[in-house]
Amino acid sequence: NVVPAQINCGVYHSMFLTEQGTLYAWGRNKNYQLGTKKNVNAETPQRVITLKGVDLYQTDNLDSASSWAKGELSELYDTGLVSPLLWGNYQNSITRAEFAHLLVSLYRTLHTSSPSVTNNQDKFTDIQDHPLKDDIVRAYNLKFINGTSETTFSPNSSLTRQEAATMLCAFLKAAEKVTIPTQVSSMTYYQDAPQIASWAAPYVAYAYKNDIMQGSGAKTFSPTAKLSREQGLLIIARLADKYDWV
Repeated sequence: NVVPAQINCGVYHSMFLTEQGTLYAWGRNKNYQLGTKKNVNAETPQRVITLKGVDLYQTDNLDSASSWAKGELSELYDTGLVSPLLWGNYQNSITRAEFAHLLVSLYRTLHTSSPSVTNNQDKFTDIQDHPLKDDIVRAYNLKFINGTSETTFSPNSSLTRQEAATMLCAFLKAAEKVTIPTQVSSMTYYQDAPQIASWAAPYVAYAYKNDIMQGSGAKTFSPTAKLSREQGLLIIARLADKYDWV
């Protein structure tokens, strides 16, 4: 739970600051007074910005990010939703372990709880010495991920776009209670639809229809292409806005 360290109450709006340096505000907001990037009143505290830890995240250094991504990346940092691990090296491919860590960290923030690591500790034989082992196990317990085989997860392999769509939809099933249809009638909006694996097709279709993850081009999805860090972070930024996570 969030514990206030300092509180300031006013006639029209109030704020509190946590010991970790995160500012929350609520009250009248018809003219964007609260700094939440929305112009609706807030009846409950809303995360506004994280004030501490800027040097750790190094978000002022976005030189490696694409110019069109910098604005949304900066806004995403301000929400405090993403852990320090993924800030930087934006053009690099995100790994399967990093994406599992991202989703578990996000779930923990949204639900203020830490998923169990007591189950299925020995499911994957290739994660035993991995620094993100606990979050991989948590992601598996929450059904965010599947292995690349019955006994392997391939934690350091680059995440493909179809894997990302599958993991994102699995995350939303748990976090937002969405229902993913298991059957796909047609995917004429993607010319390369025949290249999408059958296990990924329902999730790619759902991601497209619900504006969760779009194609790599006007009519292509590029299912086996690698997802970059900045692409993964931008998806989270847009989901945060779509589902009002901040």
